[in-house]
Amino acid sequence: MRSKIGSAIGLVCCLAAAPRDASACECDLNPPCAAFWKADAVFVGRVTAHDVRNVEGQPVVSATTLTVLRMFRGEQLPSIVLSGRLTSCSYGFRIGETYLVYASRSADGRFATSLCSGTKPVGSPVAEAEIATIQALPSLPPLGWIYGTVHRVVRDPDTRTVRDSPAGGVAVTITSPGTRASVLTDQAGRFEFPKLTPGTYSVQMTVAATEYAPGREVIVTPRACSPLYLQINPPQQR
Repeated sequence: MRSKIGSAIGLVCCLAAAPRDASACECDLNPPCAAFWKADAVFVGRVTAHDVRNVEGQPVVSATTLTVLRMFRGEQLPSIVLSGRLTSCSYGFRIGETYLVYASRSADGRFATSLCSGTKPVGSPVAEAEIATIQALPSLPPLGWIYGTVHRVVRDPDTRTVRDSPAGGVAVTITSPGTRASVLTDQAGRFEFPKLTPGTYSVQMTVAATEYAPGREVIVTPRACSPLYLQINPPQQR
């Protein structure tokens, strides 16, 4: 059901490495079809330098220099320095290795990336598939798509424990001025609405009267995907 471009999903990640923040790194869905357009620079680069500054009483900061080998989005530069405070979401670069980088740029011109940005080593099947995807995005028709998963939360009445599982066969409906469409989720709880005119869409699920399923509003942009994680809750969680 899901398109190949929308098949890569962001991760929930936790990086344990001193002296970073103790808090876990939690990421939203960020597949390449969304990450590419969010980033100010998308490129393949080789790490040539990595420095960490640890001054007592100040946040630990790092600076990683990469030689740009291929530029997919953003200004063509010979090299880029990624800098910022070390946290549980900081990406662990290795000198001499090559990466596919999704970087944001601050108002002062500095670049940064993180575990949640989609940055990853080049050479893996996942990275090669993403490179093929982002190369194709700019030439796609000026349409977008919505895709995601529906999970159902169930509370055991005796133990009060809660479990979460994919919800198959759930009707998901999108509406916007002049558009209305519905699909059923597959056995893995997945759904997709391709080839949508850019704009704002309301997303609703049809569930039993004893369940609670909040709707969402989604903005669809040209040549980009809008990933969603939807949840069906028992009425006690309203």
